[in-house]
Amino acid sequence: MATTDPDEPINVLDPEHDPIAISVYAFEATGGFEMERGFDTILRHEHQAPVHVDVTDSIQIKMDVGLFNTKLGTFDPVTDTYAGLENDSISLDAEEFTAAVTSGTQVFSVGKYATLYSDFQTYVANYFGSAGGFSSLFAGASEFAIDRIDEETANVFDGDSFVALLTGSTQDASGRYISDLSGSITISNISTLLKYAVDGNVFGNRTPVNDETGVSNFGVGDGFQAGDLIWVPAGTKIVLKLAIDAEALNPINNFGPSSAFGGSTAGTQSDNFTSLNGLFTHGTEATTELITRTVTAPLLIKLVTL
Repeated sequence: MATTDPDEPINVLDPEHDPIAISVYAFEATGGFEMERGFDTILRHEHQAPVHVDVTDSIQIKMDVGLFNTKLGTFDPVTDTYAGLENDSISLDAEEFTAAVTSGTQVFSVGKYATLYSDFQTYVANYFGSAGGFSSLFAGASEFAIDRIDEETANVFDGDSFVALLTGSTQDASGRYISDLSGSITISNISTLLKYAVDGNVFGNRTPVNDETGVSNFGVGDGFQAGDLIWVPAGTKIVLKLAIDAEALNPINNFGPSSAFGGSTAGTQSDNFTSLNGLFTHGTEATTELITRTVTAPLLIKLVTL
């Protein structure tokens, strides 16, 4: 409390220590200064929105929602996240994918791959038949077909064809083989993606339930739901290889792609295409001993209860 009692001792201040922690005499003034400081706003985590993309031409498969939920681990309601997820992401490797996709009925669209085999058969037919006219040099060249079922059915790529490519097979005497599936997919920012799915209900499968027991809302802790879609832009790549028996003696008669596609000397033929959105590609490299076609397309996974 301020006082003007003249009996109080005069100020005795230590010039070496500026903070004053005793009662002292001081001139009194009126008014005062006001100060304010603002700090960075504490924000909600940004929700990483699911992409909105045309999936018409992608290969589309159904997978069990339970497989993805088992990867989430334990949900922490305090942080609204899944504890223990490394980098808040989950991954699915080739072995798990093969084990989960076992039936052609799980493939409900092959998209751009619908003409994969028929296009390749046409290319091979042109290679051996067009201009060069040397199909008679190679046994079976004019009859080349993929997965021939009967005289009317061959070169069909469907759900069963896709599943057949997932499991490897060793090369047989005729040269047929299927390599083991390789690669993996990763879904990142799991917590924020699920928050967006809950708040926006963009998949239309998290509508609050209002019944006699009251209102029940979905939360992040409910994980993935049947009807969720997973988009993998670089999801699939299929490589087709057809070996051609090399001629033992010169001069060779197989001038290969150069002859078949308008040239006059043996060489290499390249045939490449990339869609405007960059999602679909096909490329062919042909020599006198090997034709290789590489095709890529996105993958769409629809989560269902299997």
